[in-house]
Amino acid sequence: MFRHLLLGSLLFLAACGNTPLYQGAIIQDTDISQAKAGHLASQARYATDLAPLAQGGYFNLDQHRASTQALENYQGFIYYSEHSSIDNLWRAWRYQLGRGEKVALYEGSRQLDSLAGSQDGQRVMMSLKDDEGDFEIYQLDIPNNDLKQITQNNLDDRHVSLSADGMTMLWQSTIEGVRTIFYRRHLSDGTVSQEYLVASEEQVEASLSADAKRIVLIRELPAALDYVMVYDFSLAAYRGIYLTADDLSHPSISNDGLVAWLEASAAGLTLKGKDMSSLVLYDFVTKSDMNLKHPHVNAAGDYLLYSESDGSGNWQLKNYNLNTAVTDTVLGSSLPLDNTSGYIALANNPPPPPPPSGTGACIGDRVWYDRNGNRLQDEGEEGISGITLKLYHDNERPDGIVNGTDTLITSQVTDANGYYRFCDVPVDVFLILELNRNELLNSATQTTLTQVSHLLVSNMKLDYVDFGFHYPSDPPITP
Repeated sequence: MFRHLLLGSLLFLAACGNTPLYQGAIIQDTDISQAKAGHLASQARYATDLAPLAQGGYFNLDQHRASTQALENYQGFIYYSEHSSIDNLWRAWRYQLGRGEKVALYEGSRQLDSLAGSQDGQRVMMSLKDDEGDFEIYQLDIPNNDLKQITQNNLDDRHVSLSADGMTMLWQSTIEGVRTIFYRRHLSDGTVSQEYLVASEEQVEASLSADAKRIVLIRELPAALDYVMVYDFSLAAYRGIYLTADDLSHPSISNDGLVAWLEASAAGLTLKGKDMSSLVLYDFVTKSDMNLKHPHVNAAGDYLLYSESDGSGNWQLKNYNLNTAVTDTVLGSSLPLDNTSGYIALANNPPPPPPPSGTGACIGDRVWYDRNGNRLQDEGEEGISGITLKLYHDNERPDGIVNGTDTLITSQVTDANGYYRFCDVPVDVFLILELNRNELLNSATQTTLTQVSHLLVSNMKLDYVDFGFHYPSDPPITP
């Protein structure tokens, strides 16, 4: 194991640490040179953010059953993309293990560079090409149907990565002509800290560990050498992992230090890995035809996601179990699968069955006891029955707040398993879903994102508007 000797060339530049977040506020680089000041980060526009995408794509949040339902004994969310060269459309998906359901997050002609999502399936980051030809970062909060444009500049903001809790994001951009790493932390006091990880050589294709304690990246050294490196926030130092003259790409890292990446050589494209503790180097998969894409190690370091082609144009998203050396096929596609990431865990019991299907546009689906406070419907976490939910037409403006001008459409009470579902609801108008908190104990803490206005289109099934509640008598909330 190597220690990087060029730490003297490393600079940590705090661009806007602890700047308060306000709706519509712009955070701009102020304490670095004018050449760097072109980087803007705009926060929290609402439905108007959809307008710039109208000519090049849209976020549709359409949901349907996948053609396969592999890994039925597992739970979690997987994120990936597809690109069709025939109609030149890019699509981003969220796939839920156990349920076998796909949610279409984006579809359009704007090139999708990368995407990443949170562990609870509620927040997604994407890098999309804009009208000026450079890439910008977008954030989508799924339960709120809330889209924010995070960057707005003339730089290429690419290779986005996100922590498990959705509170730390990372992407690749440029400072004074050198590609480097930007990362932003949303702090518990409502402020944001944005910083830059800068070195004398270019640093590319970074990926964040699920716990946001490490960054793995490729450093491009002189003499055409590529170096897989890990930056540890607690040590404020790099650690060298793998040095080669071959081309390296798409590194990924688990919380416990298992690193995976792709290496292009004369033999083809190889999916490699290395354990930072044991220093064991692995060759997992080699494809002589180079049809291998975007590996991702899960948080616990026991599963490895990647996609590969069978050579005839068909692609499969694979999950390799590092404990058993068994590979499962999650799903297949006639289009190349890319930008794979996700969270996989073994479920001793399958997750609760989905509610009955309805007609027209629908919104649902569950109110439950979030015992460990992690915003996931884990094994053994029961639903809360008898809770009243009301659906309103947001007449005044899409602010998500029920007031005297809003019209009550209908109400419903959760069933014995905590499920609710409104179907045949109005489309192309903003709706507010209100839960009666008076029917819960005063000590209940809501762990899921606050619900605001929802905009449904024809036959859309918005079946993931869930309300999780944690009580003081439960175990402490997972950080």
